[in-house]
Amino acid sequence: HIAGDELLKQISEVLKGQVRDIDTVARLGGDEFGILLASCPLEQAKRIADQVRQSVQEFHFVWDNKSFVIGCSIGLVPITHKMNKMGEIMRAADVACYAAKDVGRNRVHVYEPEDANLKQREGEMHLATQINEALNDNRLVLYYQTIEPLFNTGEQGEHFEILVRMLDKNGSELLPM
Repeated sequence: HIAGDELLKQISEVLKGQVRDIDTVARLGGDEFGILLASCPLEQAKRIADQVRQSVQEFHFVWDNKSFVIGCSIGLVPITHKMNKMGEIMRAADVACYAAKDVGRNRVHVYEPEDANLKQREGEMHLATQINEALNDNRLVLYYQTIEPLFNTGEQGEHFEILVRMLDKNGSELLPM
């Protein structure tokens, strides 16, 4: 934990060194940081994000006489009149960051609302949230069905397939798809 805390402090300094005085760098939690680029056109934001990515990649963290290379994946979200609510922006940044990780890590991915890959990722993240809620609310139900051979193989014993189904918040069973 001490090494991790020191790494976060040093990385925050690297990040601050790549942005303007009017920009904001904040640790969001864990190993996630947010950077708010004030009044910054998208092309300039892309350049800054790539400079941040490159600076983190070039940074070597030394602990206990060992050197560690760090990488980062960046989700870049333009804040517009259509995309201006904090929760919406944070969700979009999260989705874009995961998209950057999906294509090989240590990359910058710009959020575009019509991006099919991002929509799929958003759906997966939403489904993961729903599954976690169902687990917490005890809304998973086990079913089983017998597996019967088409031909007599002489094999002894019964075989079953176990199925897990999720209930919605009203207790109705959700379809597998």
